[in-house]
Amino acid sequence: MADRIRLGHVQLRVRDLACSRAFYERLLGWSLREAGRGVAFLGPGSEHHQLALLEVGEDAPFVPFGVGLSHVAFEIDGPKAFVDLYRRLAQGGTTVSGVDLGVSWSLFLKDPDGNEVEIFCDTRNVKGGRRRWEGRGAALGLAEALARVTDESAVGA
Repeated sequence: MADRIRLGHVQLRVRDLACSRAFYERLLGWSLREAGRGVAFLGPGSEHHQLALLEVGEDAPFVPFGVGLSHVAFEIDGPKAFVDLYRRLAQGGTTVSGVDLGVSWSLFLKDPDGNEVEIFCDTRNVKGGRRRWEGRGAALGLAEALARVTDESAVGA
């Protein structure tokens, strides 16, 4: 039965729906699929939605490090797409933190409400990539990621 179950969507509670919607549309390139009073559904391609935004109002408290969702992660298709997004975000003034986790390269950033967002690509087949996560990571700058992608011997087939 487990192979018949997949993640349908993630819902985030946000203070300002219009602001959050614009942020995620720019970040992910996803389209608005449906909207209602205080809610917006965003998705890629033919998907109805993978992200639901629910407006809870400007006065809603933010409780970092409490029990609940740690972060939302979105997978991007490979190191080249990762570097392209990294460059676009950096040039656009978005504060991001790049991390090489061995099994993946990740960008961490905050959405308008302070929720942590991760954009990652699998690097298990990239030179220097590991098969298993070893519980550690190292800083990954844009220049280093770009150098590893442009070095044709670094990217696996």
